[in-house]
Amino acid sequence: MKTQDGYVLADKALVNALMEKAQLRTADFEAAGMDRRLVRKLLKGKKVQEATVDRFLAILGVLPDSETGRRLRFGDVPQAESETVLCLASWTPDGTPSAWRTAANGLQYRVQMLNHRRTAERRGRGKCYDLSAFDDAARQRMTAPLNRHHDVLQKLKRRPEFPCQADCGHSDANHFWVIDDHEEGLTLTDYMEREELLGRGLTQAQTLDIMEQIARALLELHAANVIRRELNPDSILIQPNGHVLLTDLELCKLLGEHPTVVPHKLPSSTWLAPELGDMPRNPSVSSSDWGAVDVYSWGKIFLFVATGKVPPEYPSNRETELPGYPKGIRHLLSTATFASYRSRPSIAQVLGVLERTRSADSDDRLAG
Repeated sequence: MKTQDGYVLADKALVNALMEKAQLRTADFEAAGMDRRLVRKLLKGKKVQEATVDRFLAILGVLPDSETGRRLRFGDVPQAESETVLCLASWTPDGTPSAWRTAANGLQYRVQMLNHRRTAERRGRGKCYDLSAFDDAARQRMTAPLNRHHDVLQKLKRRPEFPCQADCGHSDANHFWVIDDHEEGLTLTDYMEREELLGRGLTQAQTLDIMEQIARALLELHAANVIRRELNPDSILIQPNGHVLLTDLELCKLLGEHPTVVPHKLPSSTWLAPELGDMPRNPSVSSSDWGAVDVYSWGKIFLFVATGKVPPEYPSNRETELPGYPKGIRHLLSTATFASYRSRPSIAQVLGVLERTRSADSDDRLAG
């Protein structure tokens, strides 16, 4: 997983398993030009630079963006499950929590379904962040940014594209909870898997409907001077009626206000805009430049929904040229996923293209 200071803490069990499967020893990596001390660090689960992990994977013949490569670079290091993590006073746990996961800011969390103590039939979805690895001063600094989910929802004033926030706060010194009222539905990733759409994608009409809803939600955020910044298929909820919700808002950026807690270097990801690592320290970055971050993620998610395949980190023109889609949509995708953020359209321009496409489709049906 990624650490707060930008290093990688690899799962030593996975490192050992990969070496055993390839029948390679430390000496073999040294013969391939890798310092044996770095191999030993990986085997012991110690912090290393991301380039070290990439070199290790290259010698094994494993692509960095493959499932195995991503597990080694960004996956969660197993923690001992705790039965003693307290919840907030108004809530009781319901069922087994998820495995520990790592957010883009390097913090570990797990998801727990909850029941409200005083209101029958009221359920919540809680994210419990583990802050035990940090000292008191660091935990205190993180409190305001972790309240970001609540702050964003207050700005949005209960918009239908976002969940109803129920509660957030510390349950003890080492754990911070972010709780929403539970909404029925599946994450976009789980929805694609359940419907057996991986590898083939949704229909054009379904894709355009979902992506227009996501674009409208992003427009609401941008109008409130909020940047989603870490939009990905796991933070998009598809409800049984097809309605889309954006969740997990604690990593949003509020323009002109205090920054969110993020590591010195955000992890590389197919969904994250490539410029994100440098933008917080660049005083020339404008509000529209920040908005381009979400447009990039939107474009990558469009490709995922349309094809059922996770797009590469830098899509080529061939990969954005979706057969059967209108020319305006194909051009939109090529510009939305363009590496230079100042060349991308705004989210309002994205919506304009989608609305014109929908209107043209409606006219064609009437004419037919």
